[in-house]
Amino acid sequence: MDNRRSFMKKSAVFSAMMASAPSILKAQGAAKTFKVGLIGAGGRGSGAANQLMQAAKNLGHTAKITAVADFFDDRAQKAVKKFEVTTGKVFVGPTAYKKVLETDCDIVILATPPAFRAQHLEASVKAGKHVFAEKPVAVDGPGVRQFIAAAAEAKAKKLAIVVGTQRRHQGVYLQKGKLLESGKIGEILGGAVYWNMAALWVRDRRPTDTNAGYLANNWVNWMESSGDHIVEQHVHQLDVVNWFLGRTPKTATGVGARHRRRSGNQYDCFGIDFDYGDGVHIHSMCRQISGCSNFVGERFRTHNCEFIWIFMNCIFCIF
Repeated sequence: MDNRRSFMKKSAVFSAMMASAPSILKAQGAAKTFKVGLIGAGGRGSGAANQLMQAAKNLGHTAKITAVADFFDDRAQKAVKKFEVTTGKVFVGPTAYKKVLETDCDIVILATPPAFRAQHLEASVKAGKHVFAEKPVAVDGPGVRQFIAAAAEAKAKKLAIVVGTQRRHQGVYLQKGKLLESGKIGEILGGAVYWNMAALWVRDRRPTDTNAGYLANNWVNWMESSGDHIVEQHVHQLDVVNWFLGRTPKTATGVGARHRRRSGNQYDCFGIDFDYGDGVHIHSMCRQISGCSNFVGERFRTHNCEFIWIFMNCIFCIF
């Protein structure tokens, strides 16, 4: 109990610090304009850029996209137009991220396919940039270790890194975390987490696509690029479990299958039992198959609360 509560308190403090990263960077008592480099100008990168600009505005500051990098020229040019990048700093191709890091931007957004995340973070830290890195941080063990090493270097340089594990910044989850920390709903005895949804997009190969271009454009379908469904999406639920329990699982036993996926090489459904020790088991289920019943959320059982459901920004407790 004490270890879990200590872990929860540290996690809450860390989450609060990371969520308020723009305020950490601001000049004392003065409005500031942050120059932002966007590395990966697709849907998630553009969405993160919008959110960063809004966060800065909410704190009385301004964030402006001053440099853009993407593998594809059309995507980079679209971002330039959307964010009114007037500096002419737009770079295209697999090494375009290096050009953005050579500019005078204060913050970089890393939103390329996950396979490149650790490499891009390492380069960003070496360039002295503050970073928002979308999840997941890597797709394999070497990438995770590279990311951890880069994060340690960032800490030594007093650079902020914010990662897109969004649940840690959502009020409904912070509220539940406080209830667990206080002991009001008891210890978690077990539960289940779900990310069951329809199949994601598949983009047809264009006449101008090289093999690398085709893979970059369809990264969600390839294990080497995305890590698979668990790593790329279901990581949100697994992060909540580790956060709420205050520890990582001892073992994982699971099954997976490929039924309807029409591109790529990864499975489209998984079922895994995570053993957290002390008799606590969490069942994990995730699926990307269209035409099925969908549900994304978490369910936990505690001493004092029979069921805790967290989904759609709501909490339901049945005592």
